[in-house]
Amino acid sequence: MKTTVIIPADGEPVSLSDAKDYLRVGYDGEDGLVGDLIAGARARIEQAAGIAIVSRILRATVDCWPDGMASRGLRLRPGPVQTVSAVRTVGAGGGDVAASFRLHGSVLRLRPFHQLPAVDPDGRIEIEFETGFGAAGAVPADLIMAVKLTAAHAFQRREAGGREDDAEGLPAEVQRLMRPYREARI
Repeated sequence: MKTTVIIPADGEPVSLSDAKDYLRVGYDGEDGLVGDLIAGARARIEQAAGIAIVSRILRATVDCWPDGMASRGLRLRPGPVQTVSAVRTVGAGGGDVAASFRLHGSVLRLRPFHQLPAVDPDGRIEIEFETGFGAAGAVPADLIMAVKLTAAHAFQRREAGGREDDAEGLPAEVQRLMRPYREARI
């Protein structure tokens, strides 16, 4: 599955002033760096946990329906998925097929008594969805703290040669805060 950003996140989960307060930076000379650290911290946490912290609109593209789609559905990532705005087949005879599906958590499922829409051999399926916890004010407090801690960790280590704490480069405290949001994979 290929995922493309259609509408990016509108802002970061932590404001520049909140981050500067947390980092105890009292001057404006580091604003660019602090802004970059916030964005980098959010991106690292999202990648490590497989989530979108601040809402955005994405398009998932697949060449064909995955095996088990009729019974298990298709997990849309990253989560949490809030809404699905479009499901369409692209190619000869393609079109809007959203009425055949419903969203259950972050899983796109076929509605009862519906068949999977046909996909042209040279076609594809596009699914547009909104993912994330909402605007910055709707982000859970523990994820905001994880972003602050990750930004602070990077701020403190910016001159230490970039030595990382673990394979993901996230402090143990941040790992604990992210644990409830990670999806278990087998």
